[in-house]
Amino acid sequence: MSKMLQLVEQMHVRLNEIAASEQALLKALRDALNRVDDKLMMDVRTITAEHETKRRAVLDELQSLATRIGAFPVGREAVPELGYVEPGPWPPEGERRQSPPPAHRRPTSNNITDELTHYFRARASSH
Repeated sequence: MSKMLQLVEQMHVRLNEIAASEQALLKALRDALNRVDDKLMMDVRTITAEHETKRRAVLDELQSLATRIGAFPVGREAVPELGYVEPGPWPPEGERRQSPPPAHRRPTSNNITDELTHYFRARASSH
């Protein structure tokens, strides 16, 4: 019977050792997962900041393009000097009001999807 008690005691000691070993492994796994989570969060923040920077640059470029649409370069012609003219009836008699000529615009493609596809393929092949 004492042999049986001794075996039970040995089994109890062995189970405690296994439990302690598993606790250490679980702690190591928890620490590793925390490190991976922290790295992942840092990477997400970095990617988000880079995306925001690129988005802001694209938006600035689009706004710049929008301000240039329809704008013509100023010629180097001599500008006549301005002088003082006595005010009179407006518009002067006999003159018809004319609407300004339409602004010049770049011809657009009939299919914007084709243009975007071409742009993104060209960009992907350059990287």
